[in-house]
Amino acid sequence: MAINNIKDLAGVYYEEKMYSQSLRLWKKIVNDYPGDVAAINAASNMGAIFIEFFADYNSNDLSPLNALSFFYEFRDLVPIGKTGDDIVLQIVGYMVDLNMLDKAASLLEHQVKNRLSGQIKELAVDVLARIYVKSYKPEKAIKLIEEYNKVEKIPYDYMPEGRKYIYAKSLLRNHDYYKMFVVLRNDYSVPADRYRKSAYWHLRQWSNFNDNSEPYLYSIRDLNNDINFSDSKKIAKQLVSYINTGSWDLSKNM
Repeated sequence: MAINNIKDLAGVYYEEKMYSQSLRLWKKIVNDYPGDVAAINAASNMGAIFIEFFADYNSNDLSPLNALSFFYEFRDLVPIGKTGDDIVLQIVGYMVDLNMLDKAASLLEHQVKNRLSGQIKELAVDVLARIYVKSYKPEKAIKLIEEYNKVEKIPYDYMPEGRKYIYAKSLLRNHDYYKMFVVLRNDYSVPADRYRKSAYWHLRQWSNFNDNSEPYLYSIRDLNNDINFSDSKKIAKQLVSYINTGSWDLSKNM
């Protein structure tokens, strides 16, 4: 196929937003005509198309699997700088959507250690910690947050709220309950109560469990809505706690 025909067909594929097919043809020009002006222009086109694919991804109604397939086929085109870093963060999100947690963590670890800085790095640290927790590696989330937040020097009260809750959940999953209580001291938010409630349940500290559980259980009752499975589990735990504290009258009111 003549070079002009390849260029024309690559352009048609591009206009139809068939990015993979277009890139394969531009790549053929680069490989078959090294040093030619057409090859230099083709390489430039490839970089622009790669960036455009991810910029237009949401409007193209493609699946995360399509995005990953595209990324790995043409990953040599990832640009250096903020645009490339943003694309990699997109890929991490698609991996999480597909439950490819180990691959997502590995890719994001490299970004955090070697590529990112400033606000975007802070965001990436939180995302990576969440991935560790989701993949049942709370000890890695704890180490990460303690390293980047310097928790030995900065009081927990000054830790960004989102990161504090990731840290608390990591400590909870790691059964480090008493350190979690310290992290959440003076915090009476719904997430803090939820984590404390879980810790008290595992510690079998029933009175403390009741203090953190009852307000939400009574709100379920007072709303008088249909009970879902999650609500049923909470009610069952509350009944167990009442039985262990001998609170028979309270259990009858559930």
